Amino acid sequence: NRRELIAFLGGPSGGLSMSHASNNSSSNNSSSNDSNPPANHDPNKGSILPLPLSPPDLPQPPPLTVAQKRRSQIAAALLALPPYSAIQALTSSTPPFEWCAMISTIVHALNLCRVQTCLNGTRNVWIVKPGGKSRGRGIALFNHLTTLLSYIHSADQQHLESRWVAQKYVERPLVIRQRKFDLRQWVLVTDWDPMMVYFYDTCYLRFAATKYDASSLELFQHLTNNSISKYYEGEKADDDVTANGDMWDIPTFEIWLEQRFQRAAIWPSLLQPAMKHVVVSTLETARSHIQHRKNSCQLFGYDFLVDDELRVWLLEINSSPTMEPSTSITSDLCSSVQDDILKVLVDLPLARGGGGGGGGG
Repeated sequence: NRRELIAFLGGPSGGLSMSHASNNSSSNNSSSNDSNPPANHDPNKGSILPLPLSPPDLPQPPPLTVAQKRRSQIAAALLALPPYSAIQALTSSTPPFEWCAMISTIVHALNLCRVQTCLNGTRNVWIVKPGGKSRGRGIALFNHLTTLLSYIHSADQQHLESRWVAQKYVERPLVIRQRKFDLRQWVLVTDWDPMMVYFYDTCYLRFAATKYDASSLELFQHLTNNSISKYYEGEKADDDVTANGDMWDIPTFEIWLEQRFQRAAIWPSLLQPAMKHVVVSTLETARSHIQHRKNSCQLFGYDFLVDDELRVWLLEINSSPTMEPSTSITSDLCSSVQDDILKVLVDLPLARGGGGGGGGG
């Protein structure tokens, strides 16, 4: 089995830790330490972060009852029919008092075979972005195809970009203080063959400027980019989100999660492992298309969203994420990230006797 070294930056302390991960999920060696840590490695800084190459294990549901099995069989048959025929079949084959249970079963079956069912909502909202722009420029939301096409083909928009990205909008995001948020995660790739990825072990939350309303397409409720929210001139909430420049750090998020869901360790045991899984999967997908040069590197900014059922969704990957601080939270983090990048690219190769230069050669 081909093995890959996945190394993770430590936190703001600059600590460095590493773990090995195999592409073969049946051979889990993620807990084994690097046998030759750098001479200046401080084991008290940072911690070993095993990389899951499959989604986190979830509790197994209880066995189905006889009635549930029957409804599942009917639901499977109905899903294979056109919508109108399925409705006719449901009303003719199922007593009215079982319709609610049957509909619930069908919705559950849809969730299993169409993974985005849970985020679709009921308003058919889509988001479009110009392919070559940043900082939220040109982004718009629509719930009608004709207005969407009119927008991207209009003369006023042609200067933005001739190519656009259209995504089904996540209509049911997890909200904090009634506001939508996303997570910006830094990822450093120093080699593609063998692939070496550094996943910074902390990130931060970015909030929309005002309360989330799924029925509105007003951008300040939906976009979390600081380049957008800083122009909001409406009434602002007097809370800890606003006080921190519409941002949160991860420790604050962890406290909120435990209070909201009455469950400890949601971030380290569920959300962060899911993000790592997405990072590795996307990089593996792009790997064959990369013209890699040894002793080079690339910093990526991954943007993630969490829905109201604690599922993690990838929004986009930024190839040149800004490292300019805009709040007290990013002021500390951006400085630490850049300092640790230099340690990885210069100090670590020197400590191993391989000479300096990005790429972990």
